[in-house]
Amino acid sequence: MKPMSIKSYGALKFPVFDPFKSLATPASYIIFKDGDVVKAKNGETGEIEFSGTDAATIIQETINCVASLGGGKVLIKKGVYTINEMILVPNGSSNITIEGEDKYGVVLETGKECEYGSVIRLGDIGQVSKITVRNLTIRIRHNGWRWGILIRPGESSVDTDITIEDVNLVSDIGWYANPSDTTSYTVGICIATLEGIAFTVERYRVRNCRVYNFAYGIRGGGANATLRDLIIEGNVVDLNQTSFIATSGIIFRGENLIIRSNVVKRVGDTGIEAAWADNVVIEGNTLIDASILLSRSIKNAVVRGNTIITDQHEVPQFIKYLPAETVETHNIVVEGNTLINSYINISGTPETFVHMRNIIIKGNAIYIGTKAAYGIYIDVDPSYNIEDLTIIDNVIRNESDVAEAVRGIYVSGDTTLTIANNRIYLYKTDELALAILVVHSSLAHIRNNIIRGTGSPFQNIWVNYGTLYIFEENDFEPTGTVGIGGDAGTTIFRRNRNYTTENSGTATIIAGNTYVDVAHGLAGAPDISKVRVTPRDDLGGRSFWVEEHPTDPDTYFRIYISSTDTVDHLFNWYAEV
Repeated sequence: MKPMSIKSYGALKFPVFDPFKSLATPASYIIFKDGDVVKAKNGETGEIEFSGTDAATIIQETINCVASLGGGKVLIKKGVYTINEMILVPNGSSNITIEGEDKYGVVLETGKECEYGSVIRLGDIGQVSKITVRNLTIRIRHNGWRWGILIRPGESSVDTDITIEDVNLVSDIGWYANPSDTTSYTVGICIATLEGIAFTVERYRVRNCRVYNFAYGIRGGGANATLRDLIIEGNVVDLNQTSFIATSGIIFRGENLIIRSNVVKRVGDTGIEAAWADNVVIEGNTLIDASILLSRSIKNAVVRGNTIITDQHEVPQFIKYLPAETVETHNIVVEGNTLINSYINISGTPETFVHMRNIIIKGNAIYIGTKAAYGIYIDVDPSYNIEDLTIIDNVIRNESDVAEAVRGIYVSGDTTLTIANNRIYLYKTDELALAILVVHSSLAHIRNNIIRGTGSPFQNIWVNYGTLYIFEENDFEPTGTVGIGGDAGTTIFRRNRNYTTENSGTATIIAGNTYVDVAHGLAGAPDISKVRVTPRDDLGGRSFWVEEHPTDPDTYFRIYISSTDTVDHLFNWYAEV
C-alpha cells in the first residue's frame, strides 16, 4: 500500500500521498539485540529467522540471504555489536545495503585480536556492485584489524556503484594494526587487493563519514588499478598524528576524481593526495596540519577554494606537486586557496624527468607564518621543462618576523613564465626579504606586481641565469633593490614605478660652455647607445654628442657641443637603462 496521511481543510479531510515516504526501501532483515542475544527478523514476515550470541555470524547470515535473492537491505537497530570475525559481502553480490538505525547508536566493535582483518569487506578478490554501507559506527579496539571497510576486487573485476556514507570509524589502537609491526598501517576505508591484480572500480562514493586515529583515512588504488568517477565529499578525517609518518588522510589514483568539502586534520604527511590521475577536482576542503599533494603524472586538475592551516606541526603544510619519475603533467590550476603558515610548492628530484605544461597559480591568499619561509616555491632541476607557468593575482604576506629570510615567489627551472598582478608584502627586521626570485627561465614576463616591505636587506627582484627577462609596470618598494645577475641574459625594463628605467627631459648648455651634466633620474647608468638628444635651437653648424659621465654615471650623463657659443642652447633628451 502506498504511504498515506490525512490532511484537513476545515471540516473536510483528504488522504494525501507522501512521495518521499514511498522512496524508503523496506528492510529485508532487521537485526536487533535482545539482551545478549542478537536476532534477525524478516522484514516482510516479521519472523525471527536467525538468533545467537555472535553478532558477526547473525549479520553474515542475513547478508548471505539477501545476496542469494539478488539484493536487499539489512537494517541494524541501535546497540553495540561485538564483531569477532569479518563481515563479508560475497563475490557476485549486487543491490545490497547495510544500514544502521543511528550513525552513533549502532556500533560494530571488534571483540578480539585478529591477523590483518577488516570489519566489513565488500568482495573477497571478486566483483560486487551497487553496494551501500551507511549510518553506523565501526570501532576497532584490538590489534590486527587493519581496515574498517575494505573493497577487495578480483582479477579483471569491475566493481560499480559502491557508496559508503554517514559511517563513523574509530580506531582505539592508533596508527598501526600491530604496534610491534610498524609496517602494517590501519586504514579507515580502503580499495585494495592482492599485489599484481588488475581491477576497475567505477562510481564510488564516500560521503559524510568520520575517520579517527587511523594511519590512513580514505584511500584507493594500486599499480594495476583503474578507478573512475569517484566522489569523496563531506568527510571528516582526523588521524591524530602529531609527528611525521608517511601516511595520507585521503589518497586516490584514477580519473574523474572529485574530492570536496572535507575536513582533514593532524596527518603526518599528506592530507589529500591525487597520484597518476586525470580530471581531478580538489575543492572547498579544510586542512589543519595536513597538506594537498598532486604527485606523479597529473592531467587536468583544479585545486580550488581550499583552506590549509599549519597549527601544531613543525613542518609547514602546503599545496604541492611532487614528481617522482618520468612524468607528464598538463593543465593544473591552483586557484582561490587560503594558506596560513603554509605555502605552494612545486619541486622534484634531479634524477627524475618532468615535462609540465600550462600550470596556473591564481588568486591565492598566502600568509607566511613562523613555519614557512616562502609564499610560492617552485624548484625543479634546470633540465626540467615547464611550459606556460602563470603566477597571477595572488596575495602573499608574512605574518611574523621570525629569524629566517623570507621570499615571496621563488621560481627555479627551465620555464616560460608570467608573474603578474600579485601583491607581495614582506616585513623583516634583521633578515633578508626578497619578493620575487627567478633563475634559469628561458622567458619570464614580470608585470603589474605591487611589492612593499622592509628587510635587511629588502630586494624587490633578483634574477639570474636564463635568456630573457621582461619587467613592466611593477610598483616596487622604494627602499628595495633590483638585482640582475651576470648570467641573466637579456633584461628589459618598461614603466616600473620606483625603479625608473626610462626618462626624458630638457637640458641647457650655458653660453661659454661646451657641455652640460644631465641628471637622468634612472635606477642605474643609462645605456649611452639608447640616449637620444635633439637640439631645440640653431647650433650654428656646431656638432653635438653624448658621453657617459666620467665619475658618476649612475646619476648623470653628459651632452657636448663642439665649441662654445655666446648664447645658451636647449636640448630635449630621452634615456634608458
